[in-house]
Amino acid sequence: WDFGDGTPTSSTCSPAHVFNTAGLFSVELTVTSPAGCSATASVADMIEVFDQPDVSFTTDTTEGCTPLSIAFTNTTPPEQVGSVQWTFGGSVSTATDPTWTFDEPGDYTVGLLVTHPQGCSAEVVLNDLITAFGHPEVSFISSIDRGCYPLEVEFTNTTDPAFSGTCVWDMGDGGTAGACDHTYTFAEAGEPVVKLHVISPQNCAGDTASLPITV
Repeated sequence: WDFGDGTPTSSTCSPAHVFNTAGLFSVELTVTSPAGCSATASVADMIEVFDQPDVSFTTDTTEGCTPLSIAFTNTTPPEQVGSVQWTFGGSVSTATDPTWTFDEPGDYTVGLLVTHPQGCSAEVVLNDLITAFGHPEVSFISSIDRGCYPLEVEFTNTTDPAFSGTCVWDMGDGGTAGACDHTYTFAEAGEPVVKLHVISPQNCAGDTASLPITV
């Protein structure tokens, strides 16, 4: 047997053969009788082997704050695309170019499986491609919450340090502060409500915590 793909011939009467490259292959069989007489039969372009899809994709970003919406674009050659299946950390989409929202913080692996119109499949998997950052859960404490003016109060940010990038204090009496832990003096009587807003190192904004002070 000559399989037309450049591989060694086979002398087995009924062989199995693996074609490892795409293309059209002519197959030829030569049979020799016990008396030494030979005859050859060939079939032109008998075998057609299709390429696997050359799978690739792009994203408009790979990280951000939750909820993180990302547009994915399948850049596999169009003529190689019969169907697609995307996987996003366990979730699946069959849209050609999906926009996917990651609601929970974490790292996500993204895969794209493309099936050729002739049925051949190939997949690209990118581990931990997407990073979705969470938001600070803001909290703080004060050394005291009431007293006579001028009232000096120590404020301590108790937000998780990993989420404490920038602190913005509104002291409720027109004053502000930028240090995450600070001491502030209330010079006049009143009931100011102190508010703390925290932004994470990844620029994800948290909620605002508040505490009334009686002066």
